[in-house]
Amino acid sequence: MFELIGPIVDTLEQAHDKGIIHRDLKPQNVFVLDSFARGGVRLLDFGLAKVMKADPLTQEGMIAGSPSYIAPEVWRARPQDIDHRIDVYSLGAMIFRILAGRPPFDPKQSIDRLLLQVTRGDRPSLHSARPDLPGAIDTWVQKALAIQPDDRFKSVRTMWTVLQSIAQPPPGT
Repeated sequence: MFELIGPIVDTLEQAHDKGIIHRDLKPQNVFVLDSFARGGVRLLDFGLAKVMKADPLTQEGMIAGSPSYIAPEVWRARPQDIDHRIDVYSLGAMIFRILAGRPPFDPKQSIDRLLLQVTRGDRPSLHSARPDLPGAIDTWVQKALAIQPDDRFKSVRTMWTVLQSIAQPPPGT
């Protein structure tokens, strides 16, 4: 997992530094290249990307993105209120799915129920799904998937660094 997510963090960090938000992070937008032919990981589909200093791409009242990975503030359909922290949330949801084998919130439920869970519900326990991970992983989930953007990690790099310190096995193990 660490070798897959690192390049995504690098790409997002560069985009955010240029004022670009991806807005549609999801597993389907990650392409793993054949290791025999250049190798590596690519983040695809910047089709919903937003340049922060530009006018919003979506009108107020419209929601863009993939439901399982949409940040709470996006569900509120106020594009002028979003910033790079929606990508922090979405990447956190992707990492949760990689580690748990399922998204943080059940995508098979009604869209209204999903909206309520994402915007008001308790954050899920990753440690319950993966008892082999340290208990501190749930503190990471609380911050990565925080309802309020100000409670979230300030950057994808910070979120990634904290996750590595919690979950990455020591060298040589």
